Amino acid sequence: MFMKKERISEKPNLNEWLAALKAQGFTKKNAKLWRDAYSFASRPRRKMITVNLARLSKIANPGESIVVPGKVLGSGRVSLKFNIAAIEYSLSALEKLRSSGCTIESISQAIEKENVRLVV
Repeated sequence: MFMKKERISEKPNLNEWLAALKAQGFTKKNAKLWRDAYSFASRPRRKMITVNLARLSKIANPGESIVVPGKVLGSGRVSLKFNIAAIEYSLSALEKLRSSGCTIESISQAIEKENVRLVV
């Protein structure tokens, strides 16, 4: 039987994500959601999740917390205010999120919240 190797990345944010999910997320109420987030985040880079702002603005509700276990890209517009935690953001996505009033959170802050949606 083969053991899955721990993933160590050159990106410190990804390492922070994986460590926080493993330490805190698996014991929380939404443990299945955090296990899924861990499995998506620990994929190889070529299979990394990418989500555009257009998709987020379609599915997000005002004030909702969203977790993206990958990269948020800046294609599209954001008209709602929501909380978001992601491994990586493009520069245009960060500008648009901040200008629309969205809150950018760390994964530790997102784990502490009750109603969180995983977007892949």
